[in-house]
Amino acid sequence: MCVLVRAGNDVFQARPTASAIQNVRGKSNDSIDLKAGQISALEGDNRWRLVVCVRGEIWVTQEQDLEDYVLAAGEMLVVNQRGKVVIGAREDASVEITPSLRKAPYRGRFQLLP
Repeated sequence: MCVLVRAGNDVFQARPTASAIQNVRGKSNDSIDLKAGQISALEGDNRWRLVVCVRGEIWVTQEQDLEDYVLAAGEMLVVNQRGKVVIGAREDASVEITPSLRKAPYRGRFQLLP
Protein backbone atom coordinates (compact mmCIF):
# COMPACT_ATOMS: atom_id res chain seq x y z
CA MET A 1 0.00 0.00 0.00
CA CYS A 2 1.23 3.48 -0.82
CA VAL A 3 -0.06 6.93 -0.02
CA LEU A 4 -0.73 9.22 -2.97
CA VAL A 5 -1.72 12.80 -2.30
CA ARG A 6 -2.89 15.47 -4.70
CA ALA A 7 -2.62 19.05 -3.55
CA GLY A 8 -5.58 21.39 -4.01
CA ASN A 9 -5.81 23.60 -7.08
CA ASP A 10 -4.49 26.58 -5.15
CA VAL A 11 -1.07 24.97 -4.63
CA PHE A 12 -0.29 23.69 -8.12
CA GLN A 13 2.14 26.58 -8.42
CA ALA A 14 3.66 25.59 -5.07
CA ARG A 15 7.25 24.47 -4.90
CA PRO A 16 9.00 23.16 -1.82
CA THR A 17 11.81 25.50 -0.95
CA ALA A 18 15.07 23.57 -0.71
CA SER A 19 15.95 24.91 2.71
CA ALA A 20 12.40 24.45 3.98
CA ILE A 21 12.08 20.68 3.64
CA GLN A 22 14.14 19.41 6.52
CA ASN A 23 13.80 16.93 9.28
CA VAL A 24 14.90 17.54 12.84
CA ARG A 25 18.45 16.42 12.07
CA GLY A 26 18.75 19.16 9.44
CA LYS A 27 19.02 16.99 6.33
CA SER A 28 17.51 18.85 3.42
CA ASN A 29 15.60 17.42 0.49
CA ASP A 30 17.07 16.10 -2.75
CA SER A 31 16.15 17.91 -5.97
CA ILE A 32 16.13 16.11 -9.31
CA ASP A 33 15.54 17.65 -12.73
CA LEU A 34 14.71 15.07 -15.40
CA LYS A 35 14.32 15.39 -19.16
CA ALA A 36 11.52 13.47 -20.87
CA GLY A 37 12.40 9.76 -20.90
CA GLN A 38 15.20 10.10 -18.33
CA ILE A 39 15.25 7.76 -15.32
CA SER A 40 16.70 8.20 -11.82
CA ALA A 41 16.92 5.57 -9.08
CA LEU A 42 17.08 5.82 -5.29
CA GLU A 43 19.00 2.92 -3.79
CA GLY A 44 18.75 1.50 -0.26
CA ASP A 45 15.99 1.89 2.29
CA ASN A 46 13.81 4.78 1.13
CA ARG A 47 10.80 4.12 3.31
CA TRP A 48 8.87 7.17 4.48
CA ARG A 49 10.50 9.53 2.01
CA LEU A 50 8.10 11.88 0.26
CA VAL A 51 8.41 12.16 -3.54
CA VAL A 52 6.94 15.48 -4.75
CA CYS A 53 6.38 16.19 -8.45
CA VAL A 54 7.02 19.92 -8.68
CA ARG A 55 6.84 20.32 -12.46
CA GLY A 56 5.91 18.05 -15.35
CA GLU A 57 4.78 14.44 -15.01
CA ILE A 58 6.68 11.49 -13.54
CA TRP A 59 6.27 7.75 -13.20
CA VAL A 60 7.30 6.14 -9.89
CA THR A 61 7.75 2.49 -9.01
CA GLN A 62 9.12 0.94 -5.86
CA GLU A 63 10.52 -2.47 -5.11
CA GLN A 64 8.00 -4.91 -3.58
CA ASP A 65 5.01 -2.88 -4.81
CA LEU A 66 2.96 -4.25 -7.71
CA GLU A 67 1.57 -0.79 -8.52
CA ASP A 68 3.24 1.97 -10.51
CA TYR A 69 2.25 5.59 -9.93
CA VAL A 70 2.01 8.56 -12.30
CA LEU A 71 2.33 11.93 -10.59
CA ALA A 72 1.54 15.30 -12.14
CA ALA A 73 2.73 18.65 -10.81
CA GLY A 74 1.39 19.14 -7.30
CA GLU A 75 1.06 15.43 -6.48
CA MET A 76 3.19 13.54 -3.99
CA LEU A 77 3.82 9.95 -2.99
CA VAL A 78 4.97 8.49 0.32
CA VAL A 79 7.40 5.61 -0.26
CA ASN A 80 6.46 2.79 2.09
CA GLN A 81 8.48 -0.17 0.80
CA ARG A 82 12.09 -1.05 1.46
CA GLY A 83 14.39 -1.08 -1.54
CA LYS A 84 14.96 0.72 -4.80
CA VAL A 85 12.66 3.47 -6.04
CA VAL A 86 12.73 4.32 -9.75
CA ILE A 87 11.51 7.70 -11.01
CA GLY A 88 11.04 8.28 -14.73
CA ALA A 89 10.05 11.49 -16.49
CA ARG A 90 7.11 11.23 -18.87
CA GLU A 91 7.90 14.84 -19.80
CA ASP A 92 10.50 17.33 -18.54
CA ALA A 93 10.04 17.35 -14.77
CA SER A 94 11.36 18.56 -11.43
CA VAL A 95 11.15 16.33 -8.36
CA GLU A 96 11.81 16.99 -4.67
CA ILE A 97 12.47 14.08 -2.30
CA THR A 98 12.44 14.56 1.47
CA PRO A 99 14.66 12.73 3.92
CA SER A 100 13.01 9.78 5.65
CA LEU A 101 10.14 10.90 7.85
CA ARG A 102 10.25 7.65 9.84
CA LYS A 103 12.14 8.99 12.87
CA ALA A 104 11.82 12.74 12.58
CA PRO A 105 8.71 14.78 11.83
CA TYR A 106 8.39 16.70 8.59
CA ARG A 107 9.32 20.34 9.11
CA GLY A 108 8.76 21.63 5.58
CA ARG A 109 6.61 24.27 4.03
CA PHE A 110 5.56 25.09 0.48
CA GLN A 111 6.10 28.50 -1.05
CA LEU A 112 4.00 29.77 -3.94
CA LEU A 113 5.98 30.74 -7.00
CA PRO A 114 5.31 34.15 -8.55
